[in-house]
Amino acid sequence: MILTTLGLGLLGAAVLALGAPLFRRDARPAVTSGATRRDGAQEVYWEARLLAACSGNRAALERRVNGKARQFPGMKRWQLMRLAYLDVTARRPAPTR
Repeated sequence: MILTTLGLGLLGAAVLALGAPLFRRDARPAVTSGATRRDGAQEVYWEARLLAACSGNRAALERRVNGKARQFPGMKRWQLMRLAYLDVTARRPAPTR
């Protein structure tokens, strides 16, 4: 009984000593939070909306986003996609004769 308890104690200590590096905070990949996480979510959201508005044509999506990037340098990609989406879905009046 005493040998079993000592054996389990030594085994537990070895697991803790060897497993400690695996459970350190810096060993795990960082989960983004704050502005970075929101930017990623916004990009996914607007890309899906713009892709649907472009009927699934990813080349058209990229052309529109690249055109907006030339117009508005320095803006984030999701902001450019939002502007492109607003252009694609704009309701323009029918031309009069």
